[in-house]
Amino acid sequence: MLSLQQLTSFLDGLFADYSVQDYSNNGLQVEGNATVRKAAFAVDACLETFERAAENGADFLFCHHGLSWGGGLPYLTGIHARRIKTLLDNGISLYAMHLPLDAQKTVGNNAQLADLVGLSPELRHPFAEYHGLQIGYYGNYAEPTTLEEIAAKMNQALQTTCRILDNRGGKPVRSLAIVSGGGDSSLEEAAALPVDAFLTGEFLHQRYHIAKELGISVIIAGHYATETTGPKAVMNAVRLKFPDLPVEWLDVPTGL
Repeated sequence: MLSLQQLTSFLDGLFADYSVQDYSNNGLQVEGNATVRKAAFAVDACLETFERAAENGADFLFCHHGLSWGGGLPYLTGIHARRIKTLLDNGISLYAMHLPLDAQKTVGNNAQLADLVGLSPELRHPFAEYHGLQIGYYGNYAEPTTLEEIAAKMNQALQTTCRILDNRGGKPVRSLAIVSGGGDSSLEEAAALPVDAFLTGEFLHQRYHIAKELGISVIIAGHYATETTGPKAVMNAVRLKFPDLPVEWLDVPTGL
């Protein structure tokens, strides 16, 4: 039987090279059962995710967005109490990994997105510094593509609906920058690179005209959708490392 310590040690090792001053308190945030019978993986630590994990018999949960941020939980009342009670009543451990999961070069959200849209590892480079860690990627395509082709790959693979801001008059896309989730704060950094387009999860209204004036096209694929890629890749890594441990993906989309 797999111990909680064995599983958390493996996960800690995956992200050991990506230590950063993160607003999230990364790692094991809630300690449940000492042994793990089933592990679940999701994007968001929320009551719906916790209840689904409990219903399905999971006693370990990996999330990109955890419960403990900054100074932690100031009061264990209201929704915070209900969330923690659901975890503890069912012996569920909660493990969260935020920025390191964005940046990790194989199972990370952005590495997985780069694979998905066809930017091979040999043709991409890290960028988008955040708290001392470069979390995104940019690179060239071996052959030109289009905004529509990139969006179609995203839509099919992630069950999302991309929005396209074509600020280059339909010209082919020969290079792309990628930052998952709420990565639109990296827009100007992306536009300073030799790239044609920027792929991210969400995009603030006030950045519309900035992108237009900078002449960089944007593909907006959804915060949730673009950050399913990393947790799923971690789940597959856990499955390979511990083949006797049942694992499960919990899809709790926000539509955002």
